[in-house]
Order: sequence, then structure tokens, then C-alpha cells
Amino acid sequence: MLNERTVCYQGYSFVKDDKTGYYLSSRPINGKRVRDALRRNMIENALPAAIEWHKTEAGSRWHSKHAKKVYELLKTIKTTGICENCGKEYEKYAMLGRRPHFCSNKCKSAWRRKQGLNLEERVCVYCGAKFLTDKYKNVSCCSRACAAKQRWVDRNGSG
Repeated sequence: MLNERTVCYQGYSFVKDDKTGYYLSSRPINGKRVRDALRRNMIENALPAAIEWHKTEAGSRWHSKHAKKVYELLKTIKTTGICENCGKEYEKYAMLGRRPHFCSNKCKSAWRRKQGLNLEERVCVYCGAKFLTDKYKNVSCCSRACAAKQRWVDRNGSG
């Protein structure tokens, strides 16, 4: 007799595993568990069909509609966290697959500067020395002294 955890399909009975949620066959079918046959069917038939459907106008419309629903839902969900830069507790709207780490863009930028993530090596246009600077800064000289000398050269010609 079948109970609520057991399903019968094509003459075989499957019992739902409480831990994984999968329906498992109590005996092999054609020498293999049905899960292997279902996985092979998924790879050989369902995935190629899904790829083709996603390329259609209907697939595009569905995803557009679905994305708008998810976006509207996420606009209503707030998460709390502790800023990794200043330690302040903050509240932000949820983001897909990521949690915010900082209370503001200002803190995020300050954290990146502290970690040295924006540093890049450049060569001084005046003396040729290598120096490190923030990649977002418009700096071409290694020091103020070189910058002053380069400005003089730019105004007066080579010197």
C-alpha cells in the first residue's frame, strides 16, 4: 500500500528521502537507479530544449516579466548588516545573490583604499621612477617636486 512518501511511476515505486527531498527507487531499473536515467534525460533532452526556448520571443518575454516581479519583490526586502569599514549597523535593500558589506559607497571606497585594492604602479613622467598610486587618481608624477618640475618643462619647453 502506498503512503504519502511513496509514488508509483511506470510500475516502479519511489520513496521520498526526507534528507534530500529526492524520490529514490527501491531497486535498480535496467541495471541503474532511475535518478541516473532522469539525469541523462535532463542533459540529452530537457537542457537543449530549454536553451532553444530561452532564445525565443516567448522566453524573452517570460524572463522580462519574471525579472520585473523579482525586482519589485527585492525592493521591499531589507537586510541588516555591520559595515566592514566603520562597524556601524545599517539597513539596505536585498540584492540578488549578494549581501551588502558596507553602509555607504564612501565606506566601501575607504575600505578599498585601506586594503590597497585600487593601487597600481606607474612610471613618473619626469624622473622615470616607479611609484604606486590609486588607479582613479589623475597623477603622472611620483612627487610634488617632480610635478612642479614637469609643469615648468611643459610651460617653457625642455629644460
